[in-house]
Amino acid sequence: PNFYAMLYMMTYYDSHQIIPKEPKVYYHEIDTVCLKQSIRISHIDSILQVSADDFKKLNPQYKTDIIPETDPAQCIALPIEKLNAFFDLEDSLYRYQKYLESVNQNYVILEKKKTHTVDTSQTLADIAAIYQVTPQALRDWNNLRNATIYPGQKLVVMLEEKRFVQSFDQANVSSISKKTATQTSTSTSSGSYKYYTLKSGENLWSVSQKLGIPFADIQALNKDLNPKRMKPGQKIKIGRI
Repeated sequence: PNFYAMLYMMTYYDSHQIIPKEPKVYYHEIDTVCLKQSIRISHIDSILQVSADDFKKLNPQYKTDIIPETDPAQCIALPIEKLNAFFDLEDSLYRYQKYLESVNQNYVILEKKKTHTVDTSQTLADIAAIYQVTPQALRDWNNLRNATIYPGQKLVVMLEEKRFVQSFDQANVSSISKKTATQTSTSTSSGSYKYYTLKSGENLWSVSQKLGIPFADIQALNKDLNPKRMKPGQKIKIGRI
């Protein structure tokens, strides 16, 4: 019965106003890599620029933020285009949490409220796709009994936002200040900031490791940048003058 139901749906979907949705990634566009140590899914976006939502769609077997170290090793699916970045930054991915702990830094996930005005012909599924949330979440946030919405309607959307928290002791602050003061050899000055020009394959995390500047500091200085749209030749802030 399940087979016939699926066969019917795939054959007569248009008669029932079912619109096929193009997948973001096809099976031939992903590959599997096995982990050597434990990692956090929430760190993958910062380091590999693969959002947690996209990662979980490719790896639905992981229900928590932590992928543990096991024997045999845990394996994850990634887009093929991200494999080189993974192998280049694999050690950094393993060390990231230890680094945050070593300097008494970590982040919390905060919910940020946004109001969306429904446009003509938009459906609840369309809006959910824009903000990478589920239609059911939109219904819950707006107390909707069904998926019916109308143009001009105001919908509340709750977005997750990472906020880094830190509690440095004076020795750490002094050490970081000295490090930051010495990182000028590959940067240019403009206004009240020091800038660094990105090279091919570099991102905020790799620059922080290269220059010895805490990742949280660089991220805070460049919070207006979209990490998924960074490209070679782009200038990022690495400190204040």
